[in-house]
Amino acid sequence: GWDQLEAELQGGVPCRSHVARALVSAGICTSPGLAYRQWLGPDSFRRPQLEAHAAMEQVHQFDGLVFWAHPFGDDVQRHGQLLVSAGLDGVETLSRNLSPANRQIAQDFQRAHQLGECGGSDLHFETPRRKIGQYGVEESRIDDRLIETTMVN
Repeated sequence: GWDQLEAELQGGVPCRSHVARALVSAGICTSPGLAYRQWLGPDSFRRPQLEAHAAMEQVHQFDGLVFWAHPFGDDVQRHGQLLVSAGLDGVETLSRNLSPANRQIAQDFQRAHQLGECGGSDLHFETPRRKIGQYGVEESRIDDRLIETTMVN
């Protein structure tokens, strides 16, 4: 029920994964996968289209930074130059989700365009096997602007 959903949120913004886990906690489903199949359905809806330069301009108007998460090799080739010309501030180069080959492509791209660098686990919630804080990045590798923003907020 609602109490299970609020417990999953932990003060955050609800998304489909929170609802799926709350359905399991409430005993309505036996697994998040079943919750998606039986109750939530596929995540398929037409998303509004926003050009990269317009999105980055809006972020920059509020003193935000735009970092490219999950820059997989083919995407770097297809979209990298467009994102740089639109105002990209940095790129995720250190992530457990990037293969060694994709990590190297991201690092080469980051250096070639003198972009900021960031990384992390991409862990949206804890599980029994994966805890927040198990994957880290040396502070010296992180773009100073990200550290300053975190310290202010």
